[in-house]
Amino acid sequence: MIPFERASYRAQVLRSRRLAWAALAQYAVHVTDLRFINHAENTTFRAITTRGQSLLVRIHRAGYHTRPALDEELAWLERLSKNRAVLAPVPIRSRAGTLLVEATAPGFSAPRQCDVLRWVHGRFLRRSTRPEHLRQLGELIGRLHVGSRGQPVIHRNYWDASGLLGDNPTLGRIDAAPLNPSQRRLLEGGRRQLLRELQRFERRFPERLGLIHADLHFGNFLSTANGLAAIDFDDCGRGFLAYDLTIPLAALENRRDRGWFADIGPFRDALFDGYARHCSFDSHDETLTLRLLSVRRMCMLGWLVSRSDNPLLEQLVPKAVAELTNHFRALK
Repeated sequence: MIPFERASYRAQVLRSRRLAWAALAQYAVHVTDLRFINHAENTTFRAITTRGQSLLVRIHRAGYHTRPALDEELAWLERLSKNRAVLAPVPIRSRAGTLLVEATAPGFSAPRQCDVLRWVHGRFLRRSTRPEHLRQLGELIGRLHVGSRGQPVIHRNYWDASGLLGDNPTLGRIDAAPLNPSQRRLLEGGRRQLLRELQRFERRFPERLGLIHADLHFGNFLSTANGLAAIDFDDCGRGFLAYDLTIPLAALENRRDRGWFADIGPFRDALFDGYARHCSFDSHDETLTLRLLSVRRMCMLGWLVSRSDNPLLEQLVPKAVAELTNHFRALK
């Protein structure tokens, strides 16, 4: 059998479906249907039980998080579910009482870490997005940061200066991308300059780092009957608090570039205003948030380069290189 990493996208999904069933067998649930959702960072399925309940099954990418790091994420989700300040997925325990299980299936060289969470019902915000939604998102992020205070982070120190742009960044190195000499000089120079700026900020304001979601783009929060809910905490970890505001701003830039609206200014102002209702936010934070937009672009190229095991993502690398190069040329 072809190794999983070299199999086609369709074959990887089919193998993952069998592994999801093996994981579900370790939970006290009776599932009648398993519906594919996504195969990118993790592989996810929606499981439908005999009682009509929906559950999210996650198969974690091999080698990205350690077992203790996955335990930290699930512990935070359990804490959030108890204080009820933030709507988020609630992990459920296996028959053995664990939040995480190991499962295997034909076509996998080693067991994979899996978990099951209660489904969050809601809708994604698409063309109907208004500044008021960004104000609500800012408030959600503020409540998340308040709710994260005191939560220990030992294994997820991902999003400080070193984790974002250091020699061994969390999402992958950009110098592994197919760059010509001119692109390499431009992007490496940009990386070093941004890294110095982030290091100065964290030395001056160490209290402005903490446990963050780190991936609140428009596919990771939902509009529900009870307000906005955050989902997909897979990337959560310690880092710049401002990074949680940067991610939706980067998504807004993408929507603007696709012609969805002309100006992100009202959306940005609403996001900052909502956040400031729960957490302090000054000109230093605003400047950092906007600089982190360039950092996020660089991180996403590193991530795509690191995902050569996923045929769909590997195809996106040349376009990402061109877009990042154009971005840094425009900054000069």
